[in-house]
Amino acid sequence: MKRQDYIKQQGVNYKSLVDQREKKSLRYTSGELTHKATQKLNADLNFLGMEIAKTEERLSFALGFLTPEKAREYYEPSPFHKYKGIRFELEKIKFD
Repeated sequence: MKRQDYIKQQGVNYKSLVDQREKKSLRYTSGELTHKATQKLNADLNFLGMEIAKTEERLSFALGFLTPEKAREYYEPSPFHKYKGIRFELEKIKFD
């Protein structure tokens, strides 16, 4: 894969995630949700934040600001959840 194509792909993905976060944040702060809906939206926002952080790391890597060794090994979007980071994903990427 060419570096510029990877950057473009991740940039488009980043914009989409940030737009989703903005919409969900507006709903979250509206105060018009039930308690259960607020909890679900909060969980969605936590996971969306994790996806945004992953995409930011992918972009940093593609732009040469981050090496795979310095990428996160784990993400913890909430105190109850722990997910594998993208270090191993970045180690496998080779640009043309």
